[in-house]
Order: sequence, then structure tokens, then C-alpha cells
Amino acid sequence: MQSENVEIEGTATKFYGGDVLFGKLRPYLSKTLLADFNGRCSTEILVMKVLSNTIVNELFKYILLSPNFIDEINSSTYGSKMPRANWDFIGNTFIPVPLLDEQFEILSKIKETEKTIFLLIKKLNLQIQKLKEYRQALIYEAVTGKIDVQDMELD
Repeated sequence: MQSENVEIEGTATKFYGGDVLFGKLRPYLSKTLLADFNGRCSTEILVMKVLSNTIVNELFKYILLSPNFIDEINSSTYGSKMPRANWDFIGNTFIPVPLLDEQFEILSKIKETEKTIFLLIKKLNLQIQKLKEYRQALIYEAVTGKIDVQDMELD
């Protein structure tokens, strides 16, 4: 996709690969992306550029997704129907930054935990699918009279 030839109406913000994007509209939904491409986005998206050698971009994304950060930002939103985060508030929010070696260790643990969670979700989805298939088979057997449901006890 070539975004350079696309006409954009209104205002847009450029971002580049490595930038961290944060959705300021309804921040409680935790909309964050570590861009792996260049592009343009709505002004409802805050584009954050990480200073090199201070924090690992991917870890910064996770910090922005953390419940503590989201709660802090939510406490400062304005607008009741469509609450928005305020850049001045976000830009002045204190974020503790460990040494780079520690950041890589933290990121490694996060990825390891994510992998475990995704595997558990996959297993759970397989079990749910098997239960659905079993349920369908039971319904079929009950409807076709292969099992007598009148003598079954209900819990």
C-alpha cells in the first residue's frame, strides 16, 4: 500500500516504524500499537517517539497498556460521551525507566508469559469446540431417539 499518493482530507499526523501510537479517544480501551511501518493517522492518535538508548519501544508499548498507566490517564480525561486523553497530561506523566538490561529481561518475561497465555487460550478454544460438537451429537441422538432423555436426571 502506498500512502504517499493518497489524498488526505482534514488533518493527519505522520508516524514512522518504531513509533508508539496511543489512542487518546476512550483511553480506557487501551489502544496502543508499536508501528512497524510508516503512515499517517488521525489526530485522535498520539504519536510517541522513543528516545534511543532510554527505553525499548516494545516495552514502552506495554507500559502504555498497563492498568496503572491507563487508570492514571483515565483520571485526566475530558468529555463525558467521548472521553479523550490530554497530551499535556500524558507528556508529563512520570514513567519509571529501568536500565536497558533490565528492560530486555522484563520484555523477555512478558513475551514468555504472553506465549503461555496464548497456548492456554488455544487449548481452551479446542476444548470449547469439542464440547460444542459433543452437545450437537447429544441433541442429534435425543432428537432421533437414539437415547431416551425421559429417564435422565437433571442437575
